[in-house]
Amino acid sequence: MVSGNEPPPPPSPAGNAPPPSARAVVEGARLSRVSSQGFADISKLRQESAKFERRAYKMRQKAAHHTTQMEKHRHRATIYREREQGLLARVPTLEQEMGELEKELRAGAAGAGTGAVRAQDQSRIHVKIRKIQERIAGLQRKAKDNEHRASMQMQAASEQKVQADMFTERAKVLEAEAAAFTQRADRMQRAAETEPANPMAGH
Repeated sequence: MVSGNEPPPPPSPAGNAPPPSARAVVEGARLSRVSSQGFADISKLRQESAKFERRAYKMRQKAAHHTTQMEKHRHRATIYREREQGLLARVPTLEQEMGELEKELRAGAAGAGTGAVRAQDQSRIHVKIRKIQERIAGLQRKAKDNEHRASMQMQAASEQKVQADMFTERAKVLEAEAAAFTQRADRMQRAAETEPANPMAGH
């Protein structure tokens, strides 16, 4: 039997908070799980963002490769165009030389002298004219070949540009996806950081 004079239990040490209730413990555990899940979601979003950034980087690399190839083809086309122009620039001089020989041929046919001498001169001039014509035809043929090669290089450059533009557009889409995931993660992180430290305060 307990005596009525039994002293009351000693008070709790000064400064110690009362033990949390069962409800507070359960609610705290639930909030902890929610917080952990939120940070897991943020981590997952950042992983997705990084994945899209890596894919975008690869697309940029491919675009850069095709751009380099495009520039190489354009440079080759420029070289072929310069060769073509250089070959054609020699034609007027030869045509002028041929015109002078033709004038000489006509003057020799109308000039004085024996027919044998005139025939020899005419034969010599005809040979020169024929050789000049062959040189002009050869230059024009080589110029045409260089023109064709330049056109082929420009066609190849156009194809490389199409590829470069395609990979650039893909990179832009992937970068936009990465940015969207990053923004979502940032919003969630800001929301998590601004939550009160003790949600049960005031209950």
